[in-house]
Amino acid sequence: KPDIVLMDIQMPVMNGMQAAQIIFPELDIPVVMLTAYSDDTYLQNCVAAGVFGFLLKPASSEQLSAGITVAWERFLDHVEQRSQIVDLKQRLDDRRLIEQAKWIIVKRKEISEPDAMKLLQKQSRSSRKTIAAVARAVIDSDGLL
Repeated sequence: KPDIVLMDIQMPVMNGMQAAQIIFPELDIPVVMLTAYSDDTYLQNCVAAGVFGFLLKPASSEQLSAGITVAWERFLDHVEQRSQIVDLKQRLDDRRLIEQAKWIIVKRKEISEPDAMKLLQKQSRSSRKTIAAVARAVIDSDGLL
């Protein structure tokens, strides 16, 4: 799989913007447009298509290098942000599980919220499982009762 795609807007089967809308989501690689068209409509359509760079013809090797470098760095930032979003969503889901399990324990054992949290933490340590996994087990067992 290529690392980056450099293509023209004008192509025989489909235009570059249509291709970019397919390439980026399916291959997860950045697309840089190289075109003779500086029209604002083309630029906005490229932005909407998820293009990471837009270079005007004729482009020198220095301009190509700079444009590709910037597009690659923007892509790496995008990948990092996407990874952070996935991590934050997982942490939020885990937090919700822990809160739900904590309140199940409070009701079941008639103990305080801090004590329920300590109980979850203790079980997590003793079973060598994440606190979220312990919380999931508590929630699942509550459904059986």
